[in-house]
Amino acid sequence: FTPPSQLDQRYMVVPLKLRLVTLVSLMRSLVAKANAAIKTGQATTGTKIIVFLSCTDSVDFHWQLLGGVQMGTVRNPPIKPDQVAHNCALLPSTSVMRLHGSLPVATRRASLQAFATPHTVTDGNQNAILLCTSVASRGLDLPLVKAVIQYDLPTEQGINEYVHRVGRTARVGRGGESWAFVEDHEQGWVDWVEAGMSHKGDQVQLRQVAVEDVLRRGFGGGSAKSHIEYEARATQVQLAFERWVLESDEVGPNQALRATSISADPLLQNAALARNAFSSYVRAYSTHPAEEKKYFHVKNLHLGHLAKSFALRETPGKIGAGKSAAKAKTSGAKNKNGKRAAVDSDDEFDVNTAKT
Repeated sequence: FTPPSQLDQRYMVVPLKLRLVTLVSLMRSLVAKANAAIKTGQATTGTKIIVFLSCTDSVDFHWQLLGGVQMGTVRNPPIKPDQVAHNCALLPSTSVMRLHGSLPVATRRASLQAFATPHTVTDGNQNAILLCTSVASRGLDLPLVKAVIQYDLPTEQGINEYVHRVGRTARVGRGGESWAFVEDHEQGWVDWVEAGMSHKGDQVQLRQVAVEDVLRRGFGGGSAKSHIEYEARATQVQLAFERWVLESDEVGPNQALRATSISADPLLQNAALARNAFSSYVRAYSTHPAEEKKYFHVKNLHLGHLAKSFALRETPGKIGAGKSAAKAKTSGAKNKNGKRAAVDSDDEFDVNTAKT
């Protein structure tokens, strides 16, 4: 497969702990560009953006996070169970939807219809963002998509899946852009995917964009001297995300309960979403095929920095601490001196026992 020639393919080498704020900054810059085009009369409709994530838990977490985060005096109403779209305080004039295979059929259809419908200024939300898994990479009619963001790179079908994803934009001769988030140890993947898309002497290239440039465009400051301004705003956004998680973590350090699936208790729901998304991301990352392990190996992930990308402040070892403690109590594990072994809350996170 070869992507369309009018597609502008870009990638960024993003440190794990900056992934979340960089994603928001990129979406903000794309939305701002679309809003400016409408304001100057260059466009009558807003932009549509698809963001690909690796697993359903991650889609649910980011969707809830964007709808629940509070910035200053901006307050969004609580998200209802049957809600299809919501607004984000960080993304003006934008509706955010989600799509994955575990959603009820009625919700999936409603999300697709809401995203596919042309959005104008009279709607109040002229821009639309769809958070999804690879279920949206093919077989769906999603017209006028301006940008595709691969926040998580494909874990299966390699280059073919990458091309299918970016093929959601730049259709019918129109222009479009794609963005790929790449970690430092994954940079060899760029050369690999470029070679796989180049045929008969036609060289396909992904253009690298500096993370600092994206943060500067998304969080203000048009000059290089304004780095303090955008760094401060990025920090404020990260702290707002972490506060959103902590708001539901007021019950106390009940690790065994917090490590389970999403609780019915609203005080635990946000934290459970974040932890489940973290665990599922690690599980999904470990499923890259053998030929891609040299680019994507779970041992290369800095789990502490990865936790920051899910707005978690605790070390990854604490996520599995409750399960380890429960196992130690029930099994009566003893050390070589015959005494019960103490459970270390900072034990290495176990991918194989992570709950999805």
